[in-house]
Amino acid sequence: MLTENYAVRENESLFKGYPRQPHPFMLGKQGEHEFLFPTYFYKSRLMSAGFLCDFDVAKKMLPPGLRPLKVLPGKAVVGFTCYQHVQIAEMEPYNEAVISIPSVRQNGTKIPFLPLLMEEKFRSFGHYVYHMPVNSQLNQARGEYIWGLPKVVAEVNFLSENGMSICEVKQHEQLVFRLRVPMQGKATKFDRAMQVFSVLDEKLLSTESRVNALMQINKSPFKPDFAQVELGDHMVAQRIAELGELTRCMESRYTDDLRSILSLPNTLV
Repeated sequence: MLTENYAVRENESLFKGYPRQPHPFMLGKQGEHEFLFPTYFYKSRLMSAGFLCDFDVAKKMLPPGLRPLKVLPGKAVVGFTCYQHVQIAEMEPYNEAVISIPSVRQNGTKIPFLPLLMEEKFRSFGHYVYHMPVNSQLNQARGEYIWGLPKVVAEVNFLSENGMSICEVKQHEQLVFRLRVPMQGKATKFDRAMQVFSVLDEKLLSTESRVNALMQINKSPFKPDFAQVELGDHMVAQRIAELGELTRCMESRYTDDLRSILSLPNTLV
């Protein structure tokens, strides 16, 4: 149920442009649930950072039908994004984190870097989700059975310290990653659609997510450590470490007032 403070957001243009319909799903041990789609996220905290990584290693981490977006010779990007979903239509608040690789469909554009800046112009471009910890059993099942997302139940905790937003992700008391992102930067209005790639029943899926927020953006080729990620001893962290030293941040983003929608997936292959 919406509180009075958030009920008015349903009338904003972002949500009015995406009318919803009920859809039932069987979610394994969670049983049958009916959800309205697309999902409305009325308010979320978001922090993210993208780091240069080894292109060839990133390629081996993708499913058939995708290749990493090349941003520099021999370099791709691995992204870390953390969400604190404060108010969601018909659902309880929860936290989640994403490790993703910006990717292009095999028959898609070969233009380097530019799709990162102009996502809506390149329909073959999207973000492949490699790992997705979440602190909610229901949302773990939702992600797994509806989208084929590699969601696992884990601890996803936020704190703020000395102007930095920090997210720490742990599973079975093992650190997956700890992300530090500046909370201040160049204020930039975001209102864009993006594609999320996942695999369900050996089929490549694409899901549209639309985001709207005033983001605090940081990027600097002269000081690439303005955001940092620390990998732990979890097996997923060990696999990510094969991408090389993640010390050159391409861009970081922060907002404590993200509005977004998440649609049902479309089959690509």
